[in-house]
Amino acid sequence: VEFFELETSRTRAARVVIDDPLADAAREMPTDDAVGGEGGSGDRVGKSQFFVEKICCASEIPAINAIIGPMDGVLDVVVNATTKTVYVRHDVDLVSAGDIANAMNEERFGAHVKKDAALELAQKAGIPTDCFVESSFRAVTE
Repeated sequence: VEFFELETSRTRAARVVIDDPLADAAREMPTDDAVGGEGGSGDRVGKSQFFVEKICCASEIPAINAIIGPMDGVLDVVVNATTKTVYVRHDVDLVSAGDIANAMNEERFGAHVKKDAALELAQKAGIPTDCFVESSFRAVTE
């Protein structure tokens, strides 16, 4: 914990900075290329992030690991109970961020996708994710 005070003629402020080893571990999780032979294709692996409302304390971590860990395509799970954040490295072709959130929600954890690995991989590939094509079809009978 780092604590300091900033004082100027008009403002007095204080800030606490807390080192978060779980968030650091999540940032250090390998992404994209480091799959190996763990059951994934290796082509489309990324890290999704979830806000999980019903995480009350660290005792919830084994339950979340038990829900997400066995899913096909899930490679790593890191849970930060303090910030109610779950980081999952997974093969997006085998399991989507939505599937992972739904699995947690089936157990009443209140999970929301904050960052979808599939969207980030699509953006890296240059696939536009902020536009759509509208089509209409007309039936022609002869």
